[in-house]
Amino acid sequence: MDTQSKPGLEVDSSVGLSGGTQLKMNHRINNNNNNNNSRIPTSSSGLDLIEESQDAASAADAKKIASLKLFDDLSIFDDVDHKMKENLDNELVKTALDQGIDIREYVADVEAELRRVEDFALTDYIKEATNIASLHYQIKSCDNALEVIEDMLQSFRTNLGNISTEIRWLQTQSANMSVKLKNRQAVRSELSQYINELAVPEFMIRQIVECPVTDQVFVEQLHELNHKIGFAKQQAFQDARSAHDVRDVLLKLRVKATAKIRDYLLQKIQQFKKPMTNYQMAQNSMLKFRFFYEFLLNSEREIAKEVRDSYVDTTSKIFYSYFKHYWTRLAKLQFDDLPLKDDLVGTDESSKKSFFTTQPKMKAPVFSLGERGVILQQAHLEGPVLVEHTASQANQKFPFEVLFRSIQWALVDNASREYLFIIDFFMMSGQAAQDLFTQIWGKTMLVMLKQLEEFVSVSYDSIGLFLCIQIVEKYKETLAKRDVPALQPYFEAVQQILSPRLDFVLDLNVQSLRNADPSGFKITSQPHYITRRYAELVAAMIVIKNQGPDNARVTSLIKQMQLEMDSLVMRMAAEFGDRKFQLIFMINNYDAIWSVMQEHMQQEDSRDTEAVKAVLGQRINDFVEQLLSPYFGPMIEFIKHSEVAVDRGQPETVKLDEKKIGSIIRGFNANWKKAMDDINAEVMRTFNNFKQGTNILQTALTHLVQYYHRLHKILSLPQFKNFAVRNELINLHHLMVEVKKYKTSF
Repeated sequence: MDTQSKPGLEVDSSVGLSGGTQLKMNHRINNNNNNNNSRIPTSSSGLDLIEESQDAASAADAKKIASLKLFDDLSIFDDVDHKMKENLDNELVKTALDQGIDIREYVADVEAELRRVEDFALTDYIKEATNIASLHYQIKSCDNALEVIEDMLQSFRTNLGNISTEIRWLQTQSANMSVKLKNRQAVRSELSQYINELAVPEFMIRQIVECPVTDQVFVEQLHELNHKIGFAKQQAFQDARSAHDVRDVLLKLRVKATAKIRDYLLQKIQQFKKPMTNYQMAQNSMLKFRFFYEFLLNSEREIAKEVRDSYVDTTSKIFYSYFKHYWTRLAKLQFDDLPLKDDLVGTDESSKKSFFTTQPKMKAPVFSLGERGVILQQAHLEGPVLVEHTASQANQKFPFEVLFRSIQWALVDNASREYLFIIDFFMMSGQAAQDLFTQIWGKTMLVMLKQLEEFVSVSYDSIGLFLCIQIVEKYKETLAKRDVPALQPYFEAVQQILSPRLDFVLDLNVQSLRNADPSGFKITSQPHYITRRYAELVAAMIVIKNQGPDNARVTSLIKQMQLEMDSLVMRMAAEFGDRKFQLIFMINNYDAIWSVMQEHMQQEDSRDTEAVKAVLGQRINDFVEQLLSPYFGPMIEFIKHSEVAVDRGQPETVKLDEKKIGSIIRGFNANWKKAMDDINAEVMRTFNNFKQGTNILQTALTHLVQYYHRLHKILSLPQFKNFAVRNELINLHHLMVEVKKYKTSF
């Protein structure tokens, strides 16, 4: 048999065999296991090891004999059949049975092989007995060495425990010393800072006494002195004896510094009074040393008050003198010919040249805005002020609002700078700053209000007054951006002067329209000069109004003026006996109003122009009816009468007069082309405004086409279906083609 199959059979050799064979195999395996376990040496020589292995084999034989007694127990065969079935499924057993091998012989071979292997193992064990004994002695030596090392480590452990105790003691001592060091450093820091803040070094004394106040070193030492004085006062309140030691030195230095600062500031203030001196530069110089006043305020309030009072007195006189004389000089630059109380919209000037034809020299236009509105632009509002002698040399004259803008901007610019200087230098805010500002500017603002009231009380220039009001609104916005509320009361007072006067002058214009007597006017079909005045004035007022906040009073007066102008146009038109001429007059006048307003007003003002445009459109429609009536009157009358019946739901009430209807249709067919030529000629002859004339002609022809279309619609009613005259109607498209030919005139 092949030996390679034996190990496989050795694994399961105890399964599926007969009882005797199985016992032999188990005995052999037990002997092998016992032999393997006996290889561990326990004696001091190889022979001893062999003897021990033999004793182990004898013990195994004894176990073998004991195991044979198991055969006395027949219960072992209870599940033999079951075991045999399981072993028959073993691949090796199947192979042996299939090849016809005798199992007993196979078992005998396996046992022989096992004995051979056992003998080989014993021989090998005996050969290595010496090495095993040597290993035993080495292990014992290592145990002795490890015992010595263990003793040494135990000694080290004891020594380390002692060192750890010493380290903990040193840590405790170090912590105590650290606390002591921190306490001493804290005391040293506090004490050093206290001494530094209280002690007065010689360098400070020398710089305060000898150095000019404008030197940076003096300013730095003054800051330090101010701090030391404050610190000494604080310590004196706490009864610190050290503060009393330096009190005299600090007091003397404070007196010396105060005297030098007082002299410097008063000298700077006195420089304001010198002719040709730019006081703003002096102010800027003072601002560089704003701490001087703070030092005086902390140290000597009486001297600080003296400096402040001197500044207030000096600047108040300077501003009062400058603005009073500047206003007087500007008054000489105003136009010589000022608007008078008779320069009103409704005033009859038929004996004089129209306002719109010529203008007297050096006179501002009373009713038209012209170029006067540019003054509300930001570049003009904040532009350079007028220089009186330069303008006089150039022989220049200006309207009132230009002079008003110049002096008010000078006030805004100077007063704003002054207010900010007060806040910065004198360290004031709120009501305190307002009160000090009033002390400086109060007299100046009063004299300016008085002079303004004198000018305004005799002014009838509504445009100039309204421009001044809007200038004030613009400057109030500027002051708000600069955060300067001090001038708000002044400008409120200015508006209280300007607004009532503007209302008064506008009301005079309203009354002039109301009281105008058309019977004394020279009236033609062309736009009246009062209409032109009104259009220019209203357009100017609306343009100005839209450049500022809403002014309800002015809006109301403009509305009243519009109503009075409508009434006056109706009264003037009534001077014509013929209705057509009345409509021509109204169309020309409302067209003039609308054209002027369109010229001056922007898109946002369309609300004001739409009302005029609506009235103009209504008058044009009325005129078109008058224009078409002579040529197509019967047809128009028939159409309107028939449409009324249809609208009432009674179309059967329309008169069925075929002869009359035929006359209308044939008359239209015979004359409509010539009628359009005549209408075109009449419109162009009547209206000088070519654009308006073409608009009216187009409206008239459009109405004609619409009327003819309505005629077609009426004749399509059932009661007219048997009228032969319907066949004579001109095709509507043909009529429209002919009408379009007149577009060349548009």
